[in-house]
Amino acid sequence: MEVFNSTGLMLGSIVNAKYLKLESYWTEKKYHNVSPIWRSLCAVRSSMKEAVCWAVGTGHEIKIWSDPWVPYLPDFRVEGLPGAQRKIYRVADLICQHSRMWKVDLVHEYFTPHEARAILSIQLPMDAIAGRLLWLKTPTSQFSSKSAHTMLTQNAPSSSSSPKINPAFHWKALWQLQGISPRVQIFLWRVITNSIPLKSRLAQFVSSIDNCCPLCHFSPETTDHLFLKREVVQLVWFGFPISLHVDMNNNDFTLEYIFKGWLSQPSSFEAAKMGCAIIWSIWKSRNRAVFDSWKFDPKEVITNALHVYNEHLVDACISPTLPQTNTQVGLVEASAHWSRPPEGYIKINVDGATWKNSIAVGLVVRNELGMYWLVDLSLMKISLGRMLLLRQKQELS
Repeated sequence: MEVFNSTGLMLGSIVNAKYLKLESYWTEKKYHNVSPIWRSLCAVRSSMKEAVCWAVGTGHEIKIWSDPWVPYLPDFRVEGLPGAQRKIYRVADLICQHSRMWKVDLVHEYFTPHEARAILSIQLPMDAIAGRLLWLKTPTSQFSSKSAHTMLTQNAPSSSSSPKINPAFHWKALWQLQGISPRVQIFLWRVITNSIPLKSRLAQFVSSIDNCCPLCHFSPETTDHLFLKREVVQLVWFGFPISLHVDMNNNDFTLEYIFKGWLSQPSSFEAAKMGCAIIWSIWKSRNRAVFDSWKFDPKEVITNALHVYNEHLVDACISPTLPQTNTQVGLVEASAHWSRPPEGYIKINVDGATWKNSIAVGLVVRNELGMYWLVDLSLMKISLGRMLLLRQKQELS
């Protein structure tokens, strides 16, 4: 993408040639030994995301996963279904260039229903013309310094709405985690700083918005309610390999508290990465429930979280170790010993627990590399009398 696509200035050509030979402006990470101009462009990049969007032509210029090109989605970007990023790369891959129509089957194969609808609603030009980057803050879609200055001034955070960043949180450890998607790392930062569009957050600025959780329709949708305290979410944490038990009676048991403990020592970094995968999967499932009327399924959330966790372990060539958690405070104490099966075999570990007149049974299937093939969790409601009867039968046998 050309930084000064609409200005035609020589400076734009210089910046593109020096810093954007292979990368997109939105993903390039050169911050050291760079010019003040490029450093300033990187500093305003997050604010620029809301003001630029590609007008799709042939699609050859547009990167599906990093460039803004779908005007009906947040940040004009798509997330796609698990594994899709390894199969398609450019928007041109989704377009039949002869008929100038979308490849409908391909779009539905790689994107969620609401993303697919947004993509298919984009009208393609009849002629095979190059795409054009639009500046959305002017009527002509041409960039101007005045409009950019106005936008940055309006978006300048005030003391009442800026994210609250806790300096005691182990941010350095978070950014140094290996084998995890940068997108997921940034998402955890947004969650901890209360910067995601939860209903309780939006209701502070728009009085007409109901702050109730869109899934339970009862409690306010706060960070800890959505990602930690809801009963169905507790099943996800307990059913995942870290087997975290959420202490509902401890008001200090928050998401920030848990991740702060995990990031405090290298031996618990794997638990932190698993936790990142869980909250990412919970958020994606929450959005599907809101926009696609999808039923929140703990098993599917766990499966998607395992996919996110395993996918980037493979990319980073890291051998996973299963962390052991303290069920009272949720902090990692030590790495559990797990013996690998012979090559070509899989190993199945099972466990069960009782809690609140319920019985939970879970199993984990892993191969010789320690990668999770399957995690299953079943929860059965049972009366206290029947639970005591089962226990007596077990003692007599």
